[in-house]
This record gives sequence, structure tokens and C-alpha cells, in this order.
Amino acid sequence: MNIFIIAIVGIVAFLAIFFVLFPPQNDGSLIPQIIIKPEHYAIEITELKETYLVGESYSFSYILYGFGDPCGGIYITYPINKTDSSGTGFIPSCLKTIQTDFVLDIKKTYGTTYGHIALQESGNYAVKVTFEKESNGPTVATKSFLVVDVAPTDHDILDKKSFVADKYGKVTLDGKDALDICSALRIPCPTNPVSYGKLLDENNVLVKISGTSDFDAKLNQTHVCVTSKTETTCEMRK
Repeated sequence: MNIFIIAIVGIVAFLAIFFVLFPPQNDGSLIPQIIIKPEHYAIEITELKETYLVGESYSFSYILYGFGDPCGGIYITYPINKTDSSGTGFIPSCLKTIQTDFVLDIKKTYGTTYGHIALQESGNYAVKVTFEKESNGPTVATKSFLVVDVAPTDHDILDKKSFVADKYGKVTLDGKDALDICSALRIPCPTNPVSYGKLLDENNVLVKISGTSDFDAKLNQTHVCVTSKTETTCEMRK
């Protein structure tokens, strides 16, 4: 009798532990569901200003992040003049590791920056970082910057219109603002594609492009920058 009672108590204890460790699933089954997280990577280009003067040296770095293994091929391309680019790249020899969430800040971790070139012609330039690891193709990030002959003076800025916001920081944009944003996007400008923006500071407005969540535009008195999921493009306002 005592053995029977001990056996019953043991079974009850086992079932209690089992249901704590493996609770019933949404479909009623007791088999635990294993969720496999997909491998993915992204790149953020850092340390690059939106505007440089002719003869001013530019430099940049990048942050690689995602879920997987940060050991893979890296290729960096950057302009050395108006028509030519230079690049560097490497494929490290790595031991296979367990995939995990990671953030690798190249400048913070290794103190590495790229470029360090003083461009001698004004214009729109871009840098690119490519990471090759996953089977469905490389991860690529590009970022544009402007090189201008002279910096805008206080008088130039005062000649431009100021952005006026309501008490909630909301700014009403006009047709010229919309045209400049469309020009930076390289798309034909429909009627009133944007109408409002949010004042970031006294000179900069953040605009959400209507009809899409893939683009943001930052507008000020001298230039407009459009940011997508993979790149930022800037150009002077006309």
C-alpha cells in the first residue's frame, strides 16, 4: 500500500513539473513548438556628415547588426574624386559559431574609420558598405553626402523662409518643399505628396512621405535629405 501511494505521488509530481516546463500550446498539443529565428543583417553608416566644403576631409565608419554570425566578407567603397572611387575589403577566416543577436560598432570596437579624403569638386557623393554572409545575397548600405563650394552664410539662411510650427511642433509645408523632396527622391512629383512635417529644431523639419513608410525626409533651408531603409541621399535646395 505504501509503495502504491509513493508511486501515485511520484506520477503527480512528474506531471506537475512537465506542465510547468512544457505548458500546452495554442493548438492544445503538449509538444513544445521550436521557433527558428531567421538569419538577418543590417548596416548603419556612421560618422559621415551631410555636407562638406570643397577641400574638407570626410571620413566614416559603420555598425553591423542583426541575428547570425558577424564574421563575413566586408567591402567598403568611397569616392576619391568626382568620377573615381577606391575600396577596401577582407574575408576573415572564422570558426563556426552559434548564431546570436549582435551589434558590432566598428569605430567603437576597433577605432577604424574610412575615407579621409579631401574632395576638390562640389557635387553629390556616396559611400557604400557591403556585408556578404547569408545565402540569399549580400547586405548593402549606401549613404550620400554633399560637397559645396562655400558654406551658407547667416545672410543666405535669413533670405530663405523660416519654418513655423504650431504648439505641437507641426509644420505646414508648401509646394516648393514638396518639389524639393520629390527631386531628392528622383520621382515625378504628384499633387501635394506631403503637407505636414515635424519641427526637429529651428532649422530642420522631419517629413513622412505620404503613402509609404519606407522614406523619411529631413528638410532645412539649404538642403533636403531623404532616408530609406538602406540609404540616405542629400541635395542642395534650388
